[in-house]
This record gives sequence, structure tokens and C-alpha cells, in this order.
Amino acid sequence: TLLTAGAGIYEYNAAATILNSGELSHYFKDMNAIIPSFIETEKNSLFENLVFRFSAWKEGLLGYAYPILWIWSIVLCFKLILLIRSVQYVNKLKKSGLMPLQEDLTIKSISLTKQYNIPLPVRLYYSSIAAVPQVVGWLKPIVLIPIGLINRLSPEQVEAVIAHELAHIKRRDYMINCLQYMLEIFFFFNPFLLWLSNKIKEEREHCCDDLVMLTNYKKTDYINALIVCSEYSSYTPVQSLALIKGKNQLLKRVTRLLT
Repeated sequence: TLLTAGAGIYEYNAAATILNSGELSHYFKDMNAIIPSFIETEKNSLFENLVFRFSAWKEGLLGYAYPILWIWSIVLCFKLILLIRSVQYVNKLKKSGLMPLQEDLTIKSISLTKQYNIPLPVRLYYSSIAAVPQVVGWLKPIVLIPIGLINRLSPEQVEAVIAHELAHIKRRDYMINCLQYMLEIFFFFNPFLLWLSNKIKEEREHCCDDLVMLTNYKKTDYINALIVCSEYSSYTPVQSLALIKGKNQLLKRVTRLLT
């Protein structure tokens, strides 16, 4: 018992001596100095590693700068050639194969123009060249109805088609469509931009479909007109606003109109 008590007194005196001498506090101070510096070193090394990897990736990409530039230039030239071809085709549509509409359709078209509050002078023609109904031009828009559709569509269906094309003019979609196509030409490599552009085109057609429905045309007449026109859809200028482009678009629009 005396030995145990003596050992306890010794340990107590030793601990008091350490605390009074400040050695323990120096020990913890040293640890506090070491740990933050270690963490800071790890942070710096991680940041430097990321910077190094980014620099290496950038230098590697710069090595392919000229081939990438050549590929971009070739694709751009090809798309510009398509644009020039499209502009030439639009000019041909504006000047060749035009025939006036029947008097009753002309009167109805004027009525629709007033109903849509379209301030621009709109010209409407039958066309022996156009494959599908479409709008060409911005300041002086022209609505073209393929003459081959006369025997396939009823007068009410033709009026619904004209109402759709006039809706594009009301919304000034022709100018927006041209700007979209110019962006697609220069940024063809950007998948997000191409996806967004396609979504804008889809919603544009949906808006015009809704405007046609507001003019009190029968939904069945309009849907049948879309189906008939889809059978004739072939080449249309990229900047023109055709009634329909492709059967995939037809399915989506008809499904939306029926729901």
C-alpha cells in the first residue's frame, strides 16, 4: 500500500513538473503548426496537379489546331454552298411558275390577314415549282400554294393551309428562321445549339397550328391537309417556312392536335 501511494505521488509530481515547465503546451503548439501546413501543402499539390493536367491537355489540343480548323473550314464552305443554292431556289420560286388564286380564296386570305393584324403586304400565288405550301420573303412575304394540291384539298383545307402560312408572317418567323440557320452554319459542331434550334422549329410550328385552330377551322380538315402535304414534301429551301418538313414532324403535330 505504501508503495502504491508512493508511485502515485511520483507520477503526480512528474505531471505537475511537465505542466509547469510548458513542455506540453509547446508540444501542442508544434502540432498545430504542423497540421495546417500539411493540409495546405496537400491543397497546393492538388491545385498544381489540376493546373498541370489542364496545361498538358491544352497543349495537346493545340497540336491539332490546324487539322480542326481545316475540317471546320471545309464543312463551313459546304454549308455556305447549300445556302447559296437555297437562295437561288427561293429567287426562282418568287419569279417563276406563279399563278393567281381564285377570287374567293383571295378574299378569304385578305380577311385572314386582317384577322391576324398583319401590317405587311402579303402576296399569295399558286406555284408550279413549290413542293409544299410555304412562305418566302420577310419584308415582302409571298405565300406559295403548290398547284398540284388543288385537286387533293378542299377549299376549306386550302384556307386552313393559308391560315398557317399567314401565322408565320404574323409571328415574323422568316427572319428568325434565317438567323437560326446562320447560327447552325457557323456552330454546326455544337450539339446543344443544334438541339435547341430543332426544338425552336418544333415549337414554332405548334404555335402556328394553335393560331389556325383559333380561326375556327375544323381540326379534321387541317389534319387531313397536313397529311396530304406531307406526301409531297421533298426539297424545300432551308430559310423558307414550309407547312411541313418530314413525316416525323407530321406524327408529332397530328398527335398534339388530337390530344
